[in-house]
This record gives sequence, C-alpha cells and structure tokens, in this order.
Amino acid sequence: MSFLRRLARWGRRDYRFEDYDIQTGYTREGLAYASIREFASLIAPGATHEEAVEELRRAFQSRVEFMRRNSERIPRPGSKPGRVGFAPNDQIEALRPFVDEFWSEILGTSYLTSYVSNQSQLDTWEQYVPGGRAALIERVKQRYGVDISEFYDEPLPLVLRRIRDQSAR
Repeated sequence: MSFLRRLARWGRRDYRFEDYDIQTGYTREGLAYASIREFASLIAPGATHEEAVEELRRAFQSRVEFMRRNSERIPRPGSKPGRVGFAPNDQIEALRPFVDEFWSEILGTSYLTSYVSNQSQLDTWEQYVPGGRAALIERVKQRYGVDISEFYDEPLPLVLRRIRDQSAR
C-alpha cells in the first residue's frame, strides 16, 4: 500500500472487519474461537473457525456501533492490542438473585462463570443454548411466559428487568 493511501487511512474511522488482524485458535476445552488483536477482549466462539469468524464479525459490528454511540476511539487496523477495561455491571448485580436463576435455568450455566456488564447483550451467550437465538427466546417464553423477541437486542439489564417484571404479573 502506498504511503499516501496509508496516510489517508490513518485518520479514517470507518474501518471494515476485513481490515483487522483476525486470529483463530482453540480453547483448552477444544472450542474454536476467533479474535481481533486490535480490540481488547473481542473474542467469539464457534463449532468451527469459520463459524467463530462469523460470530466475531457480528460482535465486531456491535462493538463498533457501541463505540461510535459513546464517542470512543475505534482502534486502527494494525495498531497495538487494546487495553482491557472493565465496564460497569452494577445494573446487572442489582437484579440478583434473578440473574443467577436466569443463567442457570435458561443458559444452563452459572452466572459466576461469566463477566456481564451493563452493556452486555444476550447474543453473547447464545452458544450456551443449542439452537441459538430462536431456542433461547423459546426457553424464556416457556419458563417465564415472556416473548423477548421485540427487545432481545437491548442491553441485558433492560431485557432481564422486563422478563422479571412481566413474569411477576
């Protein structure tokens, strides 16, 4: 790439997924994953590396949208790996013990094994439910009598609050 092209891209903020250093590997448990070196903690699992890369593409788009909404700097392709910072989770913690119950009964795992922030979304945990999004929505309907289809993509504290409040009626 010419110097002028690189210079023109230097300040650009609309980088494409393909512009980044996509890395793949396997966890100790043998699960395939994909990550982007320039984004701290942007990792996606999958049954295969191809599936993990597609999950990563969705996570990348969601992260970039979030960063733009919050006026955060989007890492430049080829830049140093991002620093890990933890987002607040006080809204999630305020929903306990309902959160513990939801994780156990809907996702089939322990809430204590996950880091969930106020900005987290359900799609991060779809891989815990065979059948993904559709099956997760159906489990919530069966267990709590609430159809979350309309607000599934909202931040998790809002989704969980709605489930808790609507199922209590």
